[in-house]
Amino acid sequence: MRSRIAVAFAVLAIALAMAGATAATGPLDLVRAVNVVPPGESGLITLPQFIQAQADGNFGPHFADQAPLYSSFRYKPDAFGKGTLWHTLPGSTIYRDAWGVPQIYANSPVSLLRGMGYAMAADRLFQMEIFRRVGHGTLAALLGKAFLPMDEAVRQVSEGSAARMAEFNAADPLTRAEGFAFADGINTYINEAQLDPNKLPSEFVLLGDLPIAPWTVDDSLAFGEYAGRFFGEFGHGELDMADSLATMTQKVGLTNARKIINDVYPLNDPSAVTTIPRSLGVFPRRVGHPGSSSGALVNDTVASMGGTSAIARAAAQRDLIQTTLRTLQNQLGLIGFGSNEYVVDAKHTADHHPLLVSEPQTSLANPSFFWEVELHGGGFDIRGVTVPGLPFVPIGRNSRAAWAVTSALDANSDTFVERLSADGKSYLHNGKYLPLQSHQETIDCRTPPTAVLDLTSGDTSSSCTSPSVTITVSRTVHGPLITTPNVGARVAYSRQSVVDGRIVSSLLAWTQATQAQTVSQFQKAASGVVFGFNFMFVDTAGDAAYFHVGRYPIRPSDVDPRFPIPGTGPWDWQGMEKFSDQPHAIDPPGGFLANWNNKPAVGWFSKGIDSGTIPPAPNPSRPQMSVWGPSHQVQPIQFDLARLSPHVRFIDMASIEKDVSSIDNRARTWKPALLAAIDASHDPSLSQARGLLAAWNNHRVDLNKDGSYDAPGLVLFDRWVEVVLRQTFTVLDPTTFQIAAGVRDDGHYFSSDNEDTPSFKDDNALFGTFTHALYGGTRFNYFGSTSKNGALISALKEALKELTAQLGSSMSSWREADEHEPYPSQGAGAVADVIPMLNRGSYGQIVEPGAKPQFSILVTP
Repeated sequence: MRSRIAVAFAVLAIALAMAGATAATGPLDLVRAVNVVPPGESGLITLPQFIQAQADGNFGPHFADQAPLYSSFRYKPDAFGKGTLWHTLPGSTIYRDAWGVPQIYANSPVSLLRGMGYAMAADRLFQMEIFRRVGHGTLAALLGKAFLPMDEAVRQVSEGSAARMAEFNAADPLTRAEGFAFADGINTYINEAQLDPNKLPSEFVLLGDLPIAPWTVDDSLAFGEYAGRFFGEFGHGELDMADSLATMTQKVGLTNARKIINDVYPLNDPSAVTTIPRSLGVFPRRVGHPGSSSGALVNDTVASMGGTSAIARAAAQRDLIQTTLRTLQNQLGLIGFGSNEYVVDAKHTADHHPLLVSEPQTSLANPSFFWEVELHGGGFDIRGVTVPGLPFVPIGRNSRAAWAVTSALDANSDTFVERLSADGKSYLHNGKYLPLQSHQETIDCRTPPTAVLDLTSGDTSSSCTSPSVTITVSRTVHGPLITTPNVGARVAYSRQSVVDGRIVSSLLAWTQATQAQTVSQFQKAASGVVFGFNFMFVDTAGDAAYFHVGRYPIRPSDVDPRFPIPGTGPWDWQGMEKFSDQPHAIDPPGGFLANWNNKPAVGWFSKGIDSGTIPPAPNPSRPQMSVWGPSHQVQPIQFDLARLSPHVRFIDMASIEKDVSSIDNRARTWKPALLAAIDASHDPSLSQARGLLAAWNNHRVDLNKDGSYDAPGLVLFDRWVEVVLRQTFTVLDPTTFQIAAGVRDDGHYFSSDNEDTPSFKDDNALFGTFTHALYGGTRFNYFGSTSKNGALISALKEALKELTAQLGSSMSSWREADEHEPYPSQGAGAVADVIPMLNRGSYGQIVEPGAKPQFSILVTP
């Protein structure tokens, strides 16, 4: 990479006006930074704009002006400054830079938050309307019957408005004042928009959503709860695990079923790739004392989890909910929880300043899931991104430091088996039957008046058959019931989460972390965040740090957290891990740290099971799960950083992101074994196939832009993967195979953490099992009486046979169409797909604290 970078131009200078700021007019800025937030800053499409766009496709100057940057790996300047004066409010002045990003200057934090709310509403008011309805579970009242399942799912697990506001009202006076000021800024814009067609988003008119309801503090908290649970709460796959154990036991017996479960979903894979290298030490995950005197596992049989029929019934309910929910989330652009981040300390960079890359990997959407803002005053000097509706900047930088975030994918919730009374109205806990805390929720439904928007077009299921539906929501001491009570079997299943009761405190702690200018300040603030995330941080002192953030329960030693846990009391949680004991590293000797939702450190383990995400179409009948495995997409980042250290440059950080975005991690891991098997076979009929496979560099690219990937070896490898996994894991029942491998109903594979990122990430549970099988490390023999090499060659010949029948005998001409990554619409706009699909963040930022600010476009070689 170094040689390519050396001969390529790194920075294309353009007029300083493009940056919308200058060093002379901006506040103190000791950071060099660039970013890209596709498709653009603005989501406002007025009715006149919408009508005109039907003819010319133009939705406004800042609706999609960053999409070309994103697709070509260019980054816009991210320097502090003052662009064009845009608006004034009491106590604050708002400017906008050349990309439409608001730069807000205020005389107090309260005025700053009011200005932030106003500018956010001006850019994303309808998106905020969607998000608050997501948080409250009121989408069906706007978009129709199809969204009732999503509303029901939110109502089932949400703490509810009363609990959220009780926590907010207990906060300090300044926090409360800031929350009300943020809402006041939004409402100021709402009032203006309802009187001015040039400010009113067309979607409110097209959907008949007028007058616009005032924004409340709880609107922000409700979506904050939803987003916190979606991106920071994990471990929801226990019922599928139990169902797989039951099904596999019937097929191969309990002993072999346990072997297979431990292969596919290991509780702790010691070979898993870690962010913190082993040389920096071990971070053991603690377990508590046993709940029973024997100390033997109490939930390792199907009977202990409620019995085969009860488990099957509950798993089917959850799978239907998850499948429907993910489909609707895809329609709303609320999908995916990935992200990569990496840092290098000052001792290992060419300029002797630390470096950071932040690539949060939510799905692309129009408008973007992220909204960029710059804030000054009241103790803040920050630029970064937030999610519309939230009053803080979760990812970004200040005048001396920067921080990045990825989802932890670390189980901080559990499913409990509740033992019911004969009438199903109470449950057994600590020797007593306690009443289920139940209440009814009414969910309104309204048929949308138009099919013009993508949110409603072509969806006949949006027609409401009733103006409302009523559901029963029940809770135990552990948390909400996630399935309907099975009175016949006298069991119900509940979910306990670390998030409950800690939403406001987490958001406040995160806000405090954004003001940190040193590692110690950041560490102290981040310790208050309960959601599961990986935080990285760099500062002008030259430090680079990593923290595995969140609260993680200590479970009794005699439970297996991969399966539902007895809820009768003795096996309840026994406290939380100490933040100081959780994985963290500051200025590692190797100089760099990288994370892509992988295992944080040696010794730390998690059940790592989660209902996965669902691709747009065709939908699989069940979700799938992922684990921290032996081969991981983070490794190419680590390899690149190791090769470039100790002279890593700013431009190198961008080049690494470009390099890893097209790597097929399955090929990187499995192709050497396949090539070795071909060589060992001495079969001349496979020589051309071997040549094509070897010639492919494992990158999925379309350099000539003809709509197809360039390498015929890629086509052969893709088909071989499908055949070899299908043939190797015949012992698995179809449902377990589909869940573990991430198989769509069309037979193809998709990624476990983001359906808008393809299967080549190599992150599905079965992919790790296959890696172990290839290189000798499984408990069960999946190849049976066939040798490993024999199995690989058999699958290759079958793949060649299928492709020859489909594409002809000329292997060198075989091509496969590029995968597309769409921008799902959350409103009235439209943006062209990214082609080919890339494995990268939906927002990208590169930061170098201590360097001079950048005022020009950065072009990645």
